[in-house]
Amino acid sequence: MKNKYTKTKILVLVMCIFQACLSYAQINNTKKLLIGKWTTTKVEGSPEVQKEYNDWKQKINTTTDENEKAMLKTNIEGYESVLEAFNGMCTEFKQDGSCTVEVPNFSSTEPKSVIKGKWQLSADNKIITVTTKDKKPEYEIGTLNEKEFTYKVGKGPGMRTFHLKKI
Repeated sequence: MKNKYTKTKILVLVMCIFQACLSYAQINNTKKLLIGKWTTTKVEGSPEVQKEYNDWKQKINTTTDENEKAMLKTNIEGYESVLEAFNGMCTEFKQDGSCTVEVPNFSSTEPKSVIKGKWQLSADNKIITVTTKDKKPEYEIGTLNEKEFTYKVGKGPGMRTFHLKKI
């Protein structure tokens, strides 16, 4: 009986060590995949905002009111220009935990701003936290492989999905 109990304890211990090794390997692999320079290829708004955008596009073709048409056109063009402004912006995750993130500069004549900070991966490999001097956004990882990376940032109607490719 004592022998069986000892074998069970050893088996449980081996399984725990194996699970810990798998977990470490997964974290290490996610970090390896993230490290490098990525460029934004597409940005999508939240489902709520995307629905509103689609409604505007549908309504602009059916309304006869010229003022409403002009307002809808302004809304559509504004929404598209904000999302398109992110295209080509680069994000770089470095091995030492530092990162740079390019963002459109909507309030200046300069086309972009470069934000420097530190990045950290959550224990479950699902969230990247980027810490800068005044912000600490969390990026929820969607897909990640050698060539593509998607993440969501924000909550509710302010949520956006970013699609990036490795460069």
